[in-house]
Amino acid sequence: MNVVTKNIVFAAFFAIPVSCLAMEVNLTPGKFVEEVIRVNGSTDTDLKLTGQADARDLMAMARLRRTVTSVDMSDLSIVAYASDGADGNAGLSYAAGEIPPFMLFDSAVQEVILPADLSAIGRHAFSASCLRTIGIPASTRRIGDNAFSDCHDLVSVDVAGDVEWGAGVFRNCTSLRRIDCGMQRVPDGFFEGCSSLEAIPEDVAVIGNSAFRGSGLKGIDLTGVEEIGEFAFAGMPRLEMIIAAGNGIRKIGKAAFFNNPRLSGSPSWSGNVPALLLAATPMVRYGSMIDSEVIGVAAFAGTKVNDSITLGPKVRKIESHAFRGARSLNTINVAALAGNVPSVTEESFSGLENEEGRYPVILQVDRDNSDVWREHPVWSRFNIMDVTSAVDKVAAASSEITVRRLEGGIEVLSSLPIDRIEVYTAAGTLVAETSPHAGRACLNGVPQREVIVVKVVAAQTMKIVKLL
Repeated sequence: MNVVTKNIVFAAFFAIPVSCLAMEVNLTPGKFVEEVIRVNGSTDTDLKLTGQADARDLMAMARLRRTVTSVDMSDLSIVAYASDGADGNAGLSYAAGEIPPFMLFDSAVQEVILPADLSAIGRHAFSASCLRTIGIPASTRRIGDNAFSDCHDLVSVDVAGDVEWGAGVFRNCTSLRRIDCGMQRVPDGFFEGCSSLEAIPEDVAVIGNSAFRGSGLKGIDLTGVEEIGEFAFAGMPRLEMIIAAGNGIRKIGKAAFFNNPRLSGSPSWSGNVPALLLAATPMVRYGSMIDSEVIGVAAFAGTKVNDSITLGPKVRKIESHAFRGARSLNTINVAALAGNVPSVTEESFSGLENEEGRYPVILQVDRDNSDVWREHPVWSRFNIMDVTSAVDKVAAASSEITVRRLEGGIEVLSSLPIDRIEVYTAAGTLVAETSPHAGRACLNGVPQREVIVVKVVAAQTMKIVKLL
């Protein structure tokens, strides 16, 4: 009889049922490793952890049965742990408040309430779990690589403080629409594969490699962004629009906007034009001038580009396949380069040559420097046309465009006939469009109490304006 009573008291200390579907476990450091089998013998779906635990206890949570769908750690204190090697964890050390890697990896847990004094979340801590929502306490300072990756049911993330984020934290969270927090740097692969994503976090200045690759963004606002990594916005099936007000972007990585089938417009960049920048983006129209020292390999391959492009005075080299198959191109204005002929290869404009090996494209050159273009082994294969001066020709291709709100709509004024006007919400949804072919146009029914983005194309000028 005494033995039975002792067993009942011992079990109650570690696992106290608080309802028919909830179990409360009061921990002392290192004991949950022993008790997880006892906990798994219950049919309860909710688990509340109280007392104190260390990394050994939290790592043991990976063994929880798949019927557990909710874990409440709000009253749990996570203490520091450093292994002496006796427990098989030689070299492992965790600070107070730190969740170790893989804690609930591939678990059935849908909801977690984290401790208020949480300091860090380890890599893959919740990866591939059934988590639907998570609140990050203000005390949290670091979240490791892929901490929530492949959480396909995750829809809501509330971030209370300033966090140092690892790479790929939300990679392949296919239900995630946004996270409400400001961050200056979006790490590599952070939102890669987030097919439901609707917005970029606020205050971003640097975007890492593949940060939004394959995501569901329809429009991206790059105002304030200074650097964009390789493949940052590649392979996005819904992307239609890029805003770059102020254009302070200094550096763009290879293939930053590669393979975006619905992207129809891109502003000019003041920085570099890297390899594969807009390759395999068949509907895109670039800004009116390309003024990068180097136009990279296959930068505009497989695009419409424009009917006409202007090369600015900085251009010194056009690499192989830069304009491969850009068959809409019929005029290139190089007058601003005067006699500074950019280096090209025979493959820079591959796919545009006719049967005679010539390019059926007009090359507008400065009259005073015409000879150096006509004598060049590649440039001479274009249909060269002399123009009076670089200044006159560049000015003639540009249109002055003004956009302003009116009661119930907007007004667009242009010094040249307007080819196209498109109006989007801040999330990238097209709400109005017209092709007036006149110098003035008004659009009614435009949202009045929310941010809108207006894209205007007139002659070879494209302007994108955000109206608050």
